[in-house]
Amino acid sequence: VPLVTEDVFLVGRISHEQNTHLSSGVANFYFENTYVGTTRIRTEGAQDSIEVSFGIDNNIHIKRETITTFSESQLLGSNKTETVSYSIKVRNNKPYSISTKVYDQIPISTNKEIQVLDVETSGGEMNTYSGEITWNVPLKPQESKELGISYTLRYPKDKVLAVE
Repeated sequence: VPLVTEDVFLVGRISHEQNTHLSSGVANFYFENTYVGTTRIRTEGAQDSIEVSFGIDNNIHIKRETITTFSESQLLGSNKTETVSYSIKVRNNKPYSISTKVYDQIPISTNKEIQVLDVETSGGEMNTYSGEITWNVPLKPQESKELGISYTLRYPKDKVLAVE
């Protein structure tokens, strides 16, 4: 979630077939021959799989930058229009391929005077109710990919709106 932090978190998934012999409790985890830490496994109510957090992965980098913020007042109306764009860059510095999920969000207006228009998510799946965007990003070793978000806000000229 690069909007919140540039740290990337490693999450492991233990499938139902693999966890049939697991009991709930504390477990020590190792990843890439390094002790990662201790976590609590809860098998009660587990459906298809159990997710386990391994903490921050320093070999995957992500950065979110504002590309452009463009404002203009419409000449024949009482509205102001602002277009905002962000670039999200993801890089895999591991010696093997990975699959990662990237999350971000656009604003959702509950005020009729404020409209969110022309949303572009560069292939991400957007939940129209919450504004959450999810990208499933496969990355080869040393590969980088760039994702983008863009949207336009239209609101009354006399209102002050925090765009970021």
